[in-house]
Amino acid sequence: EIIIDSALVMGFISLMFLVVKGDLFKLLLRFKRFGVGLLSGVFSYERAATTEAAAQRLPMAPAVTVATVYVILSACRCLGLVFDFIK
Repeated sequence: EIIIDSALVMGFISLMFLVVKGDLFKLLLRFKRFGVGLLSGVFSYERAATTEAAAQRLPMAPAVTVATVYVILSACRCLGLVFDFIK
């Protein structure tokens, strides 16, 4: 469960990173060209430029930490107490 939650959190962090950097549209255009190429029988992959956000690496540790804390708190039924404390 931690692996799946970590992947979801990392996906969200990556999406927000691309939005903040302003490169989400460039990434979607590259995926579109890749998909159209596959459908037409031509395999063409275009690597992201080194200046684009999609070419940068993000650390996975924050996502694993958030997912682990979430799983632990939800397993011990402490998540409701945390949200009640925040209110």
